[in-house]
This record gives sequence, structure tokens and C-alpha cells, in this order.
Amino acid sequence: MPTLTRRHVIGTFAAAGAAALCPAALMAQAVEWKGEVTSDSVSVGADQMLEIGEGAVTVDISALMPGEVAVLTRPTTDPNYLNTGGAQNIALHRRTADQMAAADGAEYYVFNMVCPHRGFAISMTTDPARPFACNKQGGRHGSVFDAAGLGVGGASKDEMLTSPAHSLAADGDTVTLTLM
Repeated sequence: MPTLTRRHVIGTFAAAGAAALCPAALMAQAVEWKGEVTSDSVSVGADQMLEIGEGAVTVDISALMPGEVAVLTRPTTDPNYLNTGGAQNIALHRRTADQMAAADGAEYYVFNMVCPHRGFAISMTTDPARPFACNKQGGRHGSVFDAAGLGVGGASKDEMLTSPAHSLAADGDTVTLTLM
């Protein structure tokens, strides 16, 4: 079983509404979301993603602390992932108490890091109230999502980020995520 380690944490949202500077999960140029991501952009944090294979897999995610985000990546031929280079990137966000209260109450949020607008990659911001944004900014893009995965700005306003088929299980201090 693959195990998520501290090396796989790509960012942390501090408690009480403040955020630490977070590296973006995928090809984002700046957390202020100015400019457009191009094929020449440098992947920031890509070496921190936990690579898994296709098909069903169970991952030990016990190391993830409140406010932290980690990313699992696996190859896919699904046409919904053409704009992410044929990789399904799945974010694991262990919400803080404030984020749980503002969202659906669930401690863990698991979602596909692909924007519902045009399928570009999703990365992190430094705002714990709006922690995720589409890498494609400017023009008619600029989607921003709250901790529940709801689009609160840009082209995906009022749309939800999708979640892969998954289950979470806790056994003592061990928490596992199973992706179908």
C-alpha cells in the first residue's frame, strides 16, 4: 500500500483565517494568479506528488495534518484530462476546523484537480476561504473555489469540483483512502 509522507504535503493553510505561502500543485506561475500558464511554465511541487497506478488503489494518508493538501497523480486516457497532460491529479485536503464549519463538515475533501470550465489544472492559493483556483487565468477563465469545492468566482462560479470514486476509512491512528 502506498503511504503519504510529509514530503508529499504541497501546502498548508494556517488556522484562524491566515495562510502560509503555499507552493502550487501544478504549473502555476504565482499565487496571485496574474498571467497565464504556458507550456514553458515550471511545475512547482510536481516532485512532491505521490504517483500511483491506474485502477483501484488504497493509500495510507495518516500523515496529513489539518489544513494540509497533498496530491496523488496517476496516468489516464480519460479525455476529460487532455488539458492536464493525461494525468489525473487528485487532491487530498484535510480541512481545518474553520474550513469544516464553512463546508459540509467533512474532515477530508478529495477532488479531481481539473477545472469544470475547460479542464485545466487546479492549484492552491494562499486564501484558506478560497483555497483553490484554475491555472488558466484571465479572459473568460479565472475560476476560484472555496473549501467545499464550490466555484465562487470566474467561469466556474456556482459549479462544483468533481470527486473521484473513493472511500475513506479510519482504524485507530491509521486513515486510508481507497480510489476506485
